[in-house]
Amino acid sequence: MSGVPLALAAADALRLPFPPRSFDWTISTLLFHHFPPEQSARLLREVARVSREGFLFLDLRRHLFPLIFVRIAGPLLFRSRVSVEDGAASVRQAYTPAEAQEIAESVVPGTRVKKVFPFRLLISNSGSESP
Repeated sequence: MSGVPLALAAADALRLPFPPRSFDWTISTLLFHHFPPEQSARLLREVARVSREGFLFLDLRRHLFPLIFVRIAGPLLFRSRVSVEDGAASVRQAYTPAEAQEIAESVVPGTRVKKVFPFRLLISNSGSESP
């Protein structure tokens, strides 16, 4: 581990308080589906602005099977009804690959959306393709 101190920041993801190209990579897990399309576009544009090398977003993929799974297995796996309901809501508001690709291409050309792991999406762009 290097001697570089770790700095923490809390900020609005749609208006990051960092200058352009502040970070080599921006990586996000299970965040993208929480935003409607217009805000998802703003999120990607903002992340592309602060990322020098690129960005990676791993997120849920909307599909009937995960929704059925959460509805059946959720009450057995989660301790709270809120967790079961939140899990189902997250699956319902997640994007399909085509929807995520349309959003991404509209703001950061060259961004790729790929199906990974069961019912996940990987939204990625390398810095050479970012604005």
